[in-house]
Amino acid sequence: MKKILLLLAFTLQVGMLAAQPYKIVFQLVTADTSAHKSFMKQLNNILAEAPDTKIQVVCHGPGIALIRNDVSIVQDKISKFMERGVDFTACENTMKGRKISKDKIMVKATYTPAGIIEIVDKQSKGWAYIKAGY
Repeated sequence: MKKILLLLAFTLQVGMLAAQPYKIVFQLVTADTSAHKSFMKQLNNILAEAPDTKIQVVCHGPGIALIRNDVSIVQDKISKFMERGVDFTACENTMKGRKISKDKIMVKATYTPAGIIEIVDKQSKGWAYIKAGY
């Protein structure tokens, strides 16, 4: 009887783990606008297939251009993804190094002191890592 209960508890636990939403952290380090357009399609495909997926996009280095309100060509799409819960994060080290003020970053973006550390932290918490772009 104990073995049956143990097996049942294990089966329920595995089923609960499988039902959890995916968690993906993307690293974006390119200013290539064609890569930005392609990335918007990828995000759309992910959310169409798995709408409960938690997504964070960490933009650093040249990739900060994606969320700059003065240069981004996909701001409208990013705004729609933000409304769906996608987190676009700006690296403050990049901003400091490139002399980019917060007023140049999209209003609903979040910030992290160091983009790489943010990515490593997410991975240590079980998030899948994907490098975005070409």
